[in-house]
Amino acid sequence: KLLYGRGFRGPSLLDSEARHVPALAVNPDLKPEKLDSLELAFDYRPSERFTGRLNVFYQRTEDQIRLQNDGGPTSRPENVGRQKGRGLELEAWWDIDRDTRLYGAYAYQDNTDETTGADAGYTPHHQALARLQHRSRPWLFSVQARHVGHRDRIAEDTRPTADTYTLVDVLVRREIAPGLEAGLEVRNLFDADAEEAGFGTAFPGDLPLPGRAFYFDLTARF
Repeated sequence: KLLYGRGFRGPSLLDSEARHVPALAVNPDLKPEKLDSLELAFDYRPSERFTGRLNVFYQRTEDQIRLQNDGGPTSRPENVGRQKGRGLELEAWWDIDRDTRLYGAYAYQDNTDETTGADAGYTPHHQALARLQHRSRPWLFSVQARHVGHRDRIAEDTRPTADTYTLVDVLVRREIAPGLEAGLEVRNLFDADAEEAGFGTAFPGDLPLPGRAFYFDLTARF
C-alpha cells in the first residue's frame, strides 16, 4: 500500500488566549502546525504460519509552535519550528506450532529539526520487541523483552544522551473455572535501572521508570 496523509494541530488555549501565566505572553495570531506524511507498506505471508510486515515512512512538519524568549522574563509561542523524519517499522509473527507463537518488531527513525540542523531529540533511533507465548490449557505463559536505544537531546539541551535500556516481562495465566482466569505478571523482571529522557531543558534529570513490579488479576467473562 502507498499512503499519503496531511493533518494539522491547532494552537492550544494556553498558547493563544491564556492570560493568567505571568511568564507566558499569548499569541492570538498563531497558525496550526501542519504535517505531511508518505508511507509505503508491504505485507508478506509465505505460509499460514508466518506473517511479515514492513512499513517505510517519510514525514515533514511545518509551523511548529515553540516558545521563544523575548529577551526578558516572558516567552511567546511562535510558528518557528520545522521538522522532517524518516524511518521504518518491521514486524513478524511465527506460529511455531498450534500453541506457540513468536512475535518480533523493530523500529528505526531519524528526525531532524530543520531550524537548528540537529536531531529533533528524545525519540529512540532504534526500538525492538520480542515476545514468546505458549498456551497449554489451562495455562498460558508469555515472556517478552523490549529494548529502547539511543536518544539524542535537542540542540539547547547540553546533557549527555539518555542511556539505552532493556526491560523483560513475564506473564502466567491459568483458567481456574469456565470463564474465570487468574494471572500473575512480573514487569521489569531483572529490576533494570531505566529512565525516559526528560523533555526539554526544564527537567534537571531524566524520568525514572518503575523497578521490578508484581501484578495479580482475576478476569471473569460472562
